[in-house]
Amino acid sequence: NNSTLTLQNSIMPVPAAVSLKTGSTVDYNHASLVTVIKTNHSNLTVSGSANKKQPLGIFTVNGQLNLNGTNFEAATNPIFALKLNGTVAGTGAIVTTTASPIQIGGTGSLGTITFSSATLPISCGNLILTRTSSGSFNLGSNLDVSGTFIQTDGSINLNGKSLTLKKN
Repeated sequence: NNSTLTLQNSIMPVPAAVSLKTGSTVDYNHASLVTVIKTNHSNLTVSGSANKKQPLGIFTVNGQLNLNGTNFEAATNPIFALKLNGTVAGTGAIVTTTASPIQIGGTGSLGTITFSSATLPISCGNLILTRTSSGSFNLGSNLDVSGTFIQTDGSINLNGKSLTLKKN
C-alpha cells in the first residue's frame, strides 16, 4: 500500500512471514552481499555498498527495480528466471552469467537495462521478451544470449550496443 521497508541488516525476515502489498517497496540497503527475500516484489530497491542477490527460484519484480548505485545478481541456475514486469531505473547493473535466464514482461517502456558479468563477454542464458502495449526496453550494455531467445511481443532498442544470439 505504497509503504517502504528498508532492510539494513544481514538477517532477513522469513519469506512466509512477509506479505508485500501492491505498491510497496523493499529497499535492501546493506553494506554486504545479501540475498533478497523470496517473494514477489511490487517495487525493489537495491542500495548500499554491495551487490544484492536473487534468491533461489523464479523471482518477480512487478513494479520498479531501482538499481540505486548497486548491482543485482541474477540467479546462475537456468531454471530460476528473473522476471521484470515493471520498470528499471538507476545506475547499477544486473549481473548475469551464461546460465542466467531473464524474462521481460509487462507493458509499455521498461527503461534501460545495463548488464554486467565477472567475465567477458557479458551474457545471459535465455532471454524472453513478452512486453505488450508497445512494450520495449533499451539495452544499456553489449549482451550475448547464450540460451534461447524468444520474442512474442515487444521490442528492444539496441541503443548503439550489440545483442548477439548464440543459439536458435
